Amino acid sequence: MPLKGQKDFRLNGEMVGSLRLPTIVVQEGGYRIRSLGINSRNFFTGLWSGFHFRRPSTVSSHQRSKRS
Repeated sequence: MPLKGQKDFRLNGEMVGSLRLPTIVVQEGGYRIRSLGINSRNFFTGLWSGFHFRRPSTVSSHQRSKRS
């Protein structure tokens, strides 16, 4: 599913950041110029907050229910 809005870019960044892996971001082009700045800001804000605050999930919800 394509990213549709500012919240999607932030969530995408959070998911990548929560992996806590060395990350290089490359922008290949083809984006709408008018929304590029805010979408980039949201992605990098999400990346930072995902790395610093979000804990990566190591056990799936399916595995958790088996333990109960």
